[in-house]
Amino acid sequence: MFAKRLYLIFACTLLLLSTAPFIQNASADPISENNVAEMTETYQELSIVNWVKKAFQYAFKAAPWDWLVFNNDPIIEEHERTTTVSSGTIKFNTEDRGPTYVRKDLIFEEYAGQDAWIWGSRAPLFTGKIAVEVINQRTNKTEAEKVLEPLAQFHFDPNDMGSWYIKWTNTESNSWNLFFTYRHRYKQLPGQSIAPIEFININDKKYIKPSISHKQELHSFNVKPYYTLDDLFDELWDVQLGDFVYEFKSLGVGDTVHFKDDLVAAHYNSEKDVTHLEFKSSRFENVFWPFKGDLTQLFKPGDVINLKFTIEQIDGQFEILDYIRMDYNNEVADIKDFLIE
Repeated sequence: MFAKRLYLIFACTLLLLSTAPFIQNASADPISENNVAEMTETYQELSIVNWVKKAFQYAFKAAPWDWLVFNNDPIIEEHERTTTVSSGTIKFNTEDRGPTYVRKDLIFEEYAGQDAWIWGSRAPLFTGKIAVEVINQRTNKTEAEKVLEPLAQFHFDPNDMGSWYIKWTNTESNSWNLFFTYRHRYKQLPGQSIAPIEFININDKKYIKPSISHKQELHSFNVKPYYTLDDLFDELWDVQLGDFVYEFKSLGVGDTVHFKDDLVAAHYNSEKDVTHLEFKSSRFENVFWPFKGDLTQLFKPGDVINLKFTIEQIDGQFEILDYIRMDYNNEVADIKDFLIE
């Protein structure tokens, strides 16, 4: 009996001695920076729930039903208590085909108090609005809806858990960047990250904060005698952010802007008694500016159009053309108020 005990003790000692180098090496080997990066990326991937990662769906007209196609992958920006999802630029009604609307899942599965803010943005020279609906996936009924101007937010708070679709609809052929931010439980993210674009929330609108380098201090020395459409786009394009902002580079509040460009076409809508004057951009999309009445006899394609705009302040710290502000306020402008003879 005593001999057996000695044998067992001796065998265990040999086993420990034989595995000691492996244990020592395992504990002494530090985690490399690459491994940390991989672990961080894996954590972030797992922390974004699957429904958020699903693509935005495009709806194309295919009678008798709409044909839904998964198209744009979402751009996801995750924070500790909220996550913001955006579509990137989507052009509606391309060549009278589609998409006529775009939709994205919205699922509240953590607690009944989850809510979301929904909006759309576009360059500050475009007119028009976008319709938003929140549709219950179980009943297929619309539970909330609103027509929004660019940047205006729609707050959806069902006070319940469940699954919905956010549906953005536009009847015109133009582009939007679609967004929503939803609230969730606290998530400890692996590290601090700085978003390339910072939003400022004013009066329930989501403005992009211009970069420090965007506004030129001595702007009066760079004012042009007149501006084409592309010139105005350049004024509002923040090079550092790679996006449009509501701030002119070399112009300020109260400045008069002489717009001068060739007319592409005049499109008259008899139902609304509105004429859309189309101007071409070589870098971005054409604009279709609405004015009261039938102007097709007054203006012809190729005419040089001279308009006078004034830069106004909007929401305390941003800038906009007075003509565009009228459209945001559901006012159709009279060409006589802007035309330079």
